[in-house]
Amino acid sequence: MAFLPLIFAGAYQVFKGDYRKWPMLSIGMTLLVYSHLLSVFIATLLLTIYFLIFLICADERKKRIMALINAVLSCTLMSLFQIVPLIEQILFTKLSSSVTFPLNNQLFNFKQLIMVNLVNQLDKQVGFVLFISVVVICLRLRYIEKMWRILFVISLCLLLATTCLVNWEKFPLDLLKVLQFPWRLNGFTTIFLSYLLVVVLLNLKKYIYVSFMILAIFMNTVT
Repeated sequence: MAFLPLIFAGAYQVFKGDYRKWPMLSIGMTLLVYSHLLSVFIATLLLTIYFLIFLICADERKKRIMALINAVLSCTLMSLFQIVPLIEQILFTKLSSSVTFPLNNQLFNFKQLIMVNLVNQLDKQVGFVLFISVVVICLRLRYIEKMWRILFVISLCLLLATTCLVNWEKFPLDLLKVLQFPWRLNGFTTIFLSYLLVVVLLNLKKYIYVSFMILAIFMNTVT
């Protein structure tokens, strides 16, 4: 997960900022390939969804699409040392899949979701500060750019995907059983909500910003 901020920053440059900085996205995804392939799957899925949505209102579409293609091709080339042996193992070695557990058995109901976050159980959810940040962001949603509002909707969907509101056993979500654990999505939710909270707080008065930062430091040091 250490490389997710770099991927997020690179994706921002390709989708909204200076598309000539696409190597940030390429390098971030390459590092993720060499560290955790399952996270590559999740990141690719989320980036694809976000890009297709944002492409509707993006400027310089052709150049941004070409920048994304460049990032994908360069990432693929740099990842060959990982991809080629993986393909070789799949083709010529009999592999046994790991034990999978029903994803629905690992979900929280809405009450549990609130309680787990309020007691700041970071191993199971995003934690107290980011859970409260959902309310803060909602209150300031109309004051932030459209692309961040889209990201907030995606963040909410990821958060709710770890609850009983989502049935992971039905099509098409049953195709994502490779995730093994719904809480794997929390890493991405954390990155998105953290950035959105900063975007919102920078528009608020200084004393509110400082107070929230002190609270964040305190809550994340509580064990």
